[in-house]
Amino acid sequence: MKHKSAQTGFSTYLVVTAVGLLVLVIIAVSYFLFLSRFVPTPEWTKTTLSTQTSQPKVGREELIAIILETSAGCCHSARLEIRPDGRVFYFAKTTDDKEIQDHANFTENQVDSLVKLIGENFLELKDRLPMPDDPLDGAIYTLSVNFLPQGPHPELRDSIVHSVRCYETRCEERFLKLKNKIIEFWGKDF
Repeated sequence: MKHKSAQTGFSTYLVVTAVGLLVLVIIAVSYFLFLSRFVPTPEWTKTTLSTQTSQPKVGREELIAIILETSAGCCHSARLEIRPDGRVFYFAKTTDDKEIQDHANFTENQVDSLVKLIGENFLELKDRLPMPDDPLDGAIYTLSVNFLPQGPHPELRDSIVHSVRCYETRCEERFLKLKNKIIEFWGKDF
């Protein structure tokens, strides 16, 4: 009889431990989701262009990549990366953890039109994150432009990344023009 009692006690211990670990995982995931949605990116992680007197020129020669990312709800995310030569790479993760990869090529004219939209004051845009009264199930978009600044010594230049995040209902018109043009050129679900 003592043997059955010990087994029941051990089984109870395992169940309680498993439930406790599950609760801790749920709390940790919820905490990180909260941070990613409502806590602004620390200033030290951003590359700022505010020290420059004028907006840097971004042309095809300076461009390294244009990256459009989205996250909707707790699980869906997608990333579209455009290179200056027109190569495009797509990565997505669906709500059921299915990973999707795809690729395509944009024409030179398409890349040039994106570079032109970037030149229309994209580098002056700032993050526009959700407000407390916004629905929690909306998408957050991030547009990043990675480029080399102009300078007299190209071999000494470090790349600059300018990223702008916005909640779907709070994106500025200039942001939306670039985002929508990228999705139009992609021509597939994003």
